[in-house]
Amino acid sequence: MSKKPQMSNEELFEKLSKDTGVSAEIIKKDFDALVLEVKTDENFTGLETKDVEQIARNKLIRRKRAELNSPAITWEGVVLGKWDLVDGVAKARLYSVEAYKADPVKAQNPKGFMFQGKLVAVKVGKLVDGKIEEGDEPIPIYPETEANNKWKRSGQPMPDHSWMRTIRGIAAPVDKITRKVGEAKKFVMTLNDKLALNAKDIPYNKPIRFKGTDKTTPENAKDGYTIGTSSFTSFDLAPDLKLPPVETLIETVCGDKYVELGQVEEEHLRTAEDWNRWIITEGTVSILNPEPNKNNSLFMTLDDESLLFSSSANGGKPIPCYIPNDRGIVIDFAQESRIFVIGRTGQSKKRDEFGNITDEPGDVNINVFGIYCPEMFKVSPVETVSEDALSSVPAEADVGPDQEKSEW
Repeated sequence: MSKKPQMSNEELFEKLSKDTGVSAEIIKKDFDALVLEVKTDENFTGLETKDVEQIARNKLIRRKRAELNSPAITWEGVVLGKWDLVDGVAKARLYSVEAYKADPVKAQNPKGFMFQGKLVAVKVGKLVDGKIEEGDEPIPIYPETEANNKWKRSGQPMPDHSWMRTIRGIAAPVDKITRKVGEAKKFVMTLNDKLALNAKDIPYNKPIRFKGTDKTTPENAKDGYTIGTSSFTSFDLAPDLKLPPVETLIETVCGDKYVELGQVEEEHLRTAEDWNRWIITEGTVSILNPEPNKNNSLFMTLDDESLLFSSSANGGKPIPCYIPNDRGIVIDFAQESRIFVIGRTGQSKKRDEFGNITDEPGDVNINVFGIYCPEMFKVSPVETVSEDALSSVPAEADVGPDQEKSEW
């Protein structure tokens, strides 16, 4: 039988809040989840409520103390954009099998076989419970490289998928000991697997706190913070966090990424070879089609007076934008709203008089990764477009080369 708690749950939450820098409300939320976890665990069937809560308290204390010993720190800020979901092993798996078909001997070299510019390797066998047993199927494996050796995965079968998604925004680190908030800068963070798949759960344009490791190096520091995930990474709303308006943060912290709408084509031509290119621009919504097009995309165009003076090839026409549906972008505005768009430029191909795609470059467009609409410039729609009506960016839209209360 466990000992009677020396402090109430509320006192414990306050203590852990002071130690971790996480609000007592979030600590309580974690505790409630653990209570539910214990209640549904068949190992604890039939326990009284007080015993269930004691087990949950023990788990909570252990996890929060482990969190304190983790290199992950607390960050405060906002998420502005969520990039496309990428499967990091899709090409390697495909090329491994194709390489085996082309040359079964070379493809089974554990040090790898260069096939269509990709280092691949296979083992022949049968995959059972993640292990390769005797069989006759080509199983994609990680080739022997310095990196794969470091991660102890050389020769191991590749997973079916390795999901990744980049997010960007503005954040400041919180010192673990002093709780002092550091300088707010742009940040980039790569999410993996479940976090990447569940990107809709990450709030857009709202004050949040999240855990992550500081991976910033002198080489990438000029672009802001590089943050890595940890087992404690989650993105929690922080209503107590006093931040300037998002448009102010964009102007002050992300000024180097801001491009006038009339200069978007010029910026695209300058950076078209850089797959990591991204911009922030703003404009007035001139067209907002609530119905998906044949590519299952929500289509929008942006206009701005800067386009009146543009010498771009598209003749200063409004800029086409394509909005995906897998990351929680909410369309709660209508035509004539003034919005900020975070995204990557692309360029389509022109069509001839018969509607056939030609090799001639068409209009520059924007693949949208995030949208922010200031309230004072928002025109409310008669009927809000549901997230389910939005869909993935069409492939032809992007043809670049082939990833305590604190106050700022």
